[in-house]
Amino acid sequence: MTIANKATAEPCQQNTTSATFPNRLTFNGLDANAVKAKIDIVDYISQFVDLKQSGHTFKGLCPFHDEKTPSFVVSPNWQNYHCFGCEKKR
Repeated sequence: MTIANKATAEPCQQNTTSATFPNRLTFNGLDANAVKAKIDIVDYISQFVDLKQSGHTFKGLCPFHDEKTPSFVVSPNWQNYHCFGCEKKR
């Protein structure tokens, strides 16, 4: 199965050969979850957004829309982000 990669317009292949994790999404031969596990999402996003720690998460102004009150939350435990203003998430 081929899926289009919107960022690069290159085809992505669905990995169906892995015995332990069938249907894992790969980008140019790299397992997306393996790359995600090696990169600290807080360090990466803080290059673009000023993040402040708030408990176990980090908050900042959303890069996807204009706002004055931080609604963009980054979770290092889950390695994802969510904006409660525009509902962008990963």
